[in-house]
Amino acid sequence: MGVGRVGPMLKARREEGILISDSSSVLRDSHGQDVRATGEVGWKTAILAVGAFILLWLPAAALSRGFPEADGCTHYLFARFAFQVPANLVNMWGRPVCTLLYAVPAIVAGRFGVCAASALVGIGCGVVSYQLARDSGDRLPVLALLFTLAQPILFIHSLSAMTELPFALLLGAAFLAFGRERWGVAALLASLLPLTRPEGFGFLLIAAVALVWRRRVRWLAILPAPLLLWDVAGWFIHDRYGPWWHWLASQWPYASHSMYGHGNPLTFVAELPIIVSPLVLPALFFGIWRSLVPPRGFRAATAALPLFVLFVHSLLYSTGRLGSYGEARYLMVAAPFWGVLAGRGWQWCFDHFQWRQPVRWAALAALAPVVINVFYPVVPLRPPVDWVMSQRVAHWYAASAARREYPHLLCSHIGVFFALDLSPSDHSARDWNRQTIFAPPPGTLLIWDPTFGPLNADEDCAVTLDEIRIAGWEEEADAVALLRNGPASNWHIFHSESPER
Repeated sequence: MGVGRVGPMLKARREEGILISDSSSVLRDSHGQDVRATGEVGWKTAILAVGAFILLWLPAAALSRGFPEADGCTHYLFARFAFQVPANLVNMWGRPVCTLLYAVPAIVAGRFGVCAASALVGIGCGVVSYQLARDSGDRLPVLALLFTLAQPILFIHSLSAMTELPFALLLGAAFLAFGRERWGVAALLASLLPLTRPEGFGFLLIAAVALVWRRRVRWLAILPAPLLLWDVAGWFIHDRYGPWWHWLASQWPYASHSMYGHGNPLTFVAELPIIVSPLVLPALFFGIWRSLVPPRGFRAATAALPLFVLFVHSLLYSTGRLGSYGEARYLMVAAPFWGVLAGRGWQWCFDHFQWRQPVRWAALAALAPVVINVFYPVVPLRPPVDWVMSQRVAHWYAASAARREYPHLLCSHIGVFFALDLSPSDHSARDWNRQTIFAPPPGTLLIWDPTFGPLNADEDCAVTLDEIRIAGWEEEADAVALLRNGPASNWHIFHSESPER
């Protein structure tokens, strides 16, 4: 190490509360603890935390039989058939980054494969949170890793193929690169955010402003490149429909006014215990306070970003905009940052009240969701009633004469495609939208369910029973016995004209 770098490094150490002992040449923090020993304990704890996460995840993944969200099944199917149906790679719902991430695991190992990929991404979020806390000057950055991996919603979604975890990893890594002034890496990571989740468009603008503010204008050229590639690729795959520069905008599925309505603006605040777990919630609030009072650069930014996510989603849900359904998983896009704030608040509490062994108590608090799950089981995942019904309908369709007479499937519930191991973009499937339904294509069986049939984030995919009947679809007589009783009684199966007629 060059001598010229020693002075600034020691100054930075002192600013972080780390003192130099002249007599022993040992780095000690403001509480007299050996920093090197603390670091060694931190890495051991980090390894144990990752190991515990994997040990808890393995039986949960092996025993789970469903998805925490219907969207998880959709992403799984897009990925599983990505190379058979190229349209999946550019699909607006699937998102290219997530589809490519999950494609090989889904093809090789099915649902378990995509769960394994999600688990690795979740662990990556924990590692990023550790680095963010360390760069912020937190004395015990391992607390951030612990409280990231212990987030109940993160663990649940490590059993699925959702977009929130990949987005959280990219966002955390991009923020880390910005803080370390690795402008090219930061710009590249930020450019991939819109290809992962809709929030990425907003963060792309924030990244552009940050680069201009830091006078790194030459890196701005990277930001739109993946979006342009996505637009051109989609235009080619979809037979060059319309002007190439407008293809992506024409595919935007989210209604400006949500069909789900609107809700209480404090809904997401009330859902924070699902993010960080109830025992850790007070530490989260202390962490926010210690980050913003007084505001100190990078440290304050680690709090400002997740609070910005919280504010924007609360605003969208309270005003009923852009298909927001008020689900806690939306806040998971800032998972590493919630972990950093919780760890920072936990450390401050133990320092302020002179409590001992903060890491050990943090590990016990991290296990609280496991205890809660014993009494109120959520994991392993079990399919709800509508998913059980979708399997029954799929099995009926696979064995019935209707499949031969109506080889094309038009279905509102993604679980039917999952049970059939069929891509919703397959040549034998029809796109579920109002245009297709109002002009019934011959040889098509239509399956409508009361959950996803009349409600959708894309208003073009929300269709009522009356509209289906008015469009000329006829009830499928062979399905009457299947739908007569039980939870299936509110499902409906129709058919168009047979191609043989």
